[in-house]
Amino acid sequence: MNLLAFLDSGYLEFLMDAKSRVNASRSVSSMTFRSLLRPI
Repeated sequence: MNLLAFLDSGYLEFLMDAKSRVNASRSVSSMTFRSLLRPI
């Protein structure tokens, strides 16, 4: 497998997907944290 072709085709998309996944998990964890802080 050609490493350069692999980097060209999928690496940037993989990075963007990972970044969006990190942002989504951060928002979910912050929402969970706020709901835990809210008094029952």
